[in-house]
Amino acid sequence: MLIVLVLLLAFALFVGLVMELYKKCIRKDEASDLENRLVAFFLSSAFAAVTFLALDSSAVPTEIRFSAWLIVVFAVMIYILQLPACLSFWKPIVKKLLEKKLDD
Repeated sequence: MLIVLVLLLAFALFVGLVMELYKKCIRKDEASDLENRLVAFFLSSAFAAVTFLALDSSAVPTEIRFSAWLIVVFAVMIYILQLPACLSFWKPIVKKLLEKKLDD
């Protein structure tokens, strides 16, 4: 189960980075809140499907039945975890990189 949690956290960090780059570089801070949420949930769902397909059924505890509903659970977990990753970790880094790029 620890591997599943580490994998979900890694995907959440990656989705947070992609979302911050999407908001700042691609959409230039003009995307609506709904658009940002939909893109984040789409990415979370894609990585949840990858997680589900990459996992062996023995990686999930026997209390949790290994079914396709895990994709939904994984997607929600990645979506919830990506927001703090985006705001507290990636946002300051991307902001500094963009300011540095503008200064050059």
